Amino acid sequence: MAWRSHPVVYRHFRNQDGPLNWDGHLEWFKSRGAGRHDFLIHYDGRWVGSVNVSEDDEVGVFLGDFSARGNGVATRAVEWLCQRFVDRTPLFAEVEAKNEPSRRLFGRCGFERQRESKGWIQYRYDG
Repeated sequence: MAWRSHPVVYRHFRNQDGPLNWDGHLEWFKSRGAGRHDFLIHYDGRWVGSVNVSEDDEVGVFLGDFSARGNGVATRAVEWLCQRFVDRTPLFAEVEAKNEPSRRLFGRCGFERQRESKGWIQYRYDG
């Protein structure tokens, strides 16, 4: 919750524009459907972020430990997730157009840009 409440992290989230509160976070966590899978990212002996796939086959990733950035950690996490859920392809990602690091990340991982609407770019991964 602390990672997701940091403004550097949530500034590029579509459905979050401020810090989380504990009750709201728990309610969201309990409401997740069976098709959603969230994983913590472990790097250099510590937990540094999260990667997930939603019920709608949308991939998400963030690094809450900023010292892990720039080391290929998010790229490896997304590649791992795509391999694990290859049976659910196509997978999708939605990235804020001004979030250049995430745009590059999904491109490196084999996601193809599909369209842009209202400042958000949709990507598709076919495996």
